[in-house]
Amino acid sequence: MQEEMLARLSTLKNAGDFYRMIPETLDILREYSRRVLKGECRIEDMIITARISRSIRDYRQSNNNTAAMRQFQKEGITIQPGQSIRYVLTDHASKSYMKRVKIAELMMKARSMTGASIMSSCFALVRAYFCLLDIRKMYWMV
Repeated sequence: MQEEMLARLSTLKNAGDFYRMIPETLDILREYSRRVLKGECRIEDMIITARISRSIRDYRQSNNNTAAMRQFQKEGITIQPGQSIRYVLTDHASKSYMKRVKIAELMMKARSMTGASIMSSCFALVRAYFCLLDIRKMYWMV
């Protein structure tokens, strides 16, 4: 879903294009939600890829990326700045790094993601998308 959304958004040239794209991106979210509810969504469809900009000790706040990095660390894998990580949001509101996300490599091994946790991922992405809209709107108004 992330790649499909980014592919659509990457074609935009200005604020007007961005706002005209909102209905189409919401259709993508609806389609993924429908697939989740019908049990048709694969774990691979929910993987988020992020590039790490600093080492884990340099992050001040806990977020999805640091939660994934801590899981890699627990597995004995150190993530360096510039590397990409892949994870699935499982409980975006959790304070526990083990419950908040699951690194993709462990998810693929376990294959145990419930529809509720996939929906949690969808809704977290929807919230992120609307945060982006507000940020963009403020940026263009300045």
